[in-house]
Amino acid sequence: MDQELKTYLDDMRHQIVSEICVHVEQLNHETRAHAEQLNRETRAHAEQLNYETREHAEELNHTTRILLEDLRDQVQVVAEGVSALNEKVDRIAAEQDKKLMQYDKRITRLERRRP
Repeated sequence: MDQELKTYLDDMRHQIVSEICVHVEQLNHETRAHAEQLNRETRAHAEQLNYETREHAEELNHTTRILLEDLRDQVQVVAEGVSALNEKVDRIAAEQDKKLMQYDKRITRLERRRP
């Protein structure tokens, strides 16, 4: 190969390498810019999700408090009802005990009268 052709090919190779370097630099720049954009978008989505999650959690917390207050009120009503029933059962039991005592007294008197 003669010197002139070799020089020509070397120049072409340098030119191609130079163009490749420019394209690589451009692609690197575009890739960085795209990555930064994606990063910004991801952060924005994360902030939005955090906000929505906090709002939803507060709403659920509020609803839970209301339900617990309602449940507490209902349990209190049931407890009062059970207490009233318990008192009624105690009164009935006391009346039955009183009647049984009267029957025992009658039976005892009748047994004493028997010859």
